[in-house]
Formats: sequence, C-alpha cells, structure tokens
Amino acid sequence: MTHGSTAGKRLARAVSTVLAGGLLASCGGASSATTGESTSPVAVGSPTTTTSPTSAPSTSSPEQSPSSPEDEAVAQAQVAVADYYQVLNELSADPGADLSILKDVAISSGLVDAETEVNFDRSRDRRQIGATKVASISVTNVTLQFAPDTTPPTIPTVQLDVCYDVSEVDVVDINGDSVVKSDRPDTGLARLGVANYDWPEPTGWKIAFSEVKGDACPDAL
Repeated sequence: MTHGSTAGKRLARAVSTVLAGGLLASCGGASSATTGESTSPVAVGSPTTTTSPTSAPSTSSPEQSPSSPEDEAVAQAQVAVADYYQVLNELSADPGADLSILKDVAISSGLVDAETEVNFDRSRDRRQIGATKVASISVTNVTLQFAPDTTPPTIPTVQLDVCYDVSEVDVVDINGDSVVKSDRPDTGLARLGVANYDWPEPTGWKIAFSEVKGDACPDAL
C-alpha cells in the first residue's frame, strides 16, 4: 500500500471509504473481542511530546506553511485507517479472501482483534452487503516518541475517534437472510490507535488497537 506523496489524495478518500470488520459486528449484535476495552500495545509519551487534540492538516492550499511532524503523522495515520477498513470490507464481503492481507494494515492487538472479527462472521457463514461510511474522524492524541527497546516499548501513535454510518449495510447468512437486528443504531463511535513501529518510515503506520466507544456519535464529531 502506498502512502507518502499520495497521502493528500488518499486522506480525502478516508472520509468516503467503506468500513467493516469490528465496527460492523458491533452494530450487528455479534459478540467480539473489540466490543470491550482493548489495551494499547504501546506506551504514550510524556506530555511535552503529546498534542491533544490535533486537527488533520489541510491540503486545500499549495501555499500553506510546511506541515509539522505531528500534522504529517496525522495525515499518514488517517490514510492507514482508510487502508485498514478497506481491507476489512473486502474480507467481510468475500469469505474466500486471504486473511493474511490484514498484516499489511494491522499489528499487535489490532491485528488479533481484526482476525477475530473476520473469523467470527466466517465461522457462521455470514457476509457483508453494502458499505459502511465514515461520517467524521477526530484526532484525540498524538505522540511521536520512539523507544522500541523499552518495556513496554514506546511507539509513535495517533489516536482517532471514528464516527461511522451503517445505515446502508446488511449482513446475511448462508441463505441470504439478514442477521442484523431491527433496532441496530445507524451510527457508532470507534477509537483506533494507529502506531508506527518502523518510525520514521511514513508507510509504517498500522492499526495497533481498536475499541468500540458507543452506538451513537457525539455532536462534537
């Protein structure tokens, strides 16, 4: 997957990309590992290196000031989120798709949780129809400290709150019958931690943890 110079275009795509996997399962009434609190695999840096909240850098003007390292990290992390959910979408829609592609977009507990979500539906012969859409993304924390040899390791991490819309998504069983509950909320909120274990490589950002925060998005998002 390509990041770097194409981050601006793909960041815009993040707002309209489809989501699946853990977010979809949480809205469909299925139990899973990501519906509870997930423990981050990285240690957050000191307050002096953390910015909260951080806004994604604007790409509308070619004359804008050079981006800060934090702005660049946010842009790269949001591209990684788009790639992550695109992969989850493909795996949820096609039960025969190779699960190993998750390793390109997720790591640590984020990878384990994503595999669990996909395998949950596959074991029940379920597949996704339609697309979940991102309503908004809010950056809640950024830390760029890199101390991989410490215990636990301290890894550059961008934390994002994603508001998603599943109003046009269905999940069907092997007979094509919907398994989605009639009272499923149309929106939900997920918190994602995007970490870069290959810092400062711009393509090293992957989903390191995920956590479903609720069935409705706050007005702030």
